[in-house]
This record gives sequence, structure tokens and C-alpha cells, in this order.
Amino acid sequence: MSREPLAVLVTGGTSLIGREVAARLAARGDHVTVFQRRPSGLPHGEMLGDVTDRQRVEAAVEGVDAVVHLAATANPGRLAWSAITSAWALLLA
Repeated sequence: MSREPLAVLVTGGTSLIGREVAARLAARGDHVTVFQRRPSGLPHGEMLGDVTDRQRVEAAVEGVDAVVHLAATANPGRLAWSAITSAWALLLA
């Protein structure tokens, strides 16, 4: 049974898990865009920004069918705040 490809935004696409998720989505035929702070070098569409920047998140989710949110901070002191603000930004977009 075939299906239409999805437009999927993956945040945190350069992480170990994010890279694999993006690759598997692309392998099954989906149109993948990664949302990163810096250029990723991955073979997918790419949008640069920070998940705590509401305007960049709104632009990134425009026209996508699904979001796989895997972005996180490497600074444990900011972990809780980053998770809360990025989740709100995605929900409000």
C-alpha cells in the first residue's frame, strides 16, 4: 500500500537520534527539513534558527505535515528552560 510523502520538520537533526530519524524518514520517501542553529551538512532541506525563536519556528512549520522535535541543549543548567520554551514555541506556531 503506497502513501503520499509527508513534509516533516526535524528539530535537532544533527544529534545521534535526530540524524537517524531524518535519514529513515527520507528513506521512506518523506520530504525532510532539519531545523538547526548552524548548517548541518545533512542531505535534507535545512532551515536555520533556534527553537526558542517563535518567528523562526512559525516560518519552519509553515506547510509541514509533521514535526519531530528532538532539539535539546547541551547545557544542563538551561535544560528545563530550553525544553519549556521550545515546546511552547512549537505549540504556538
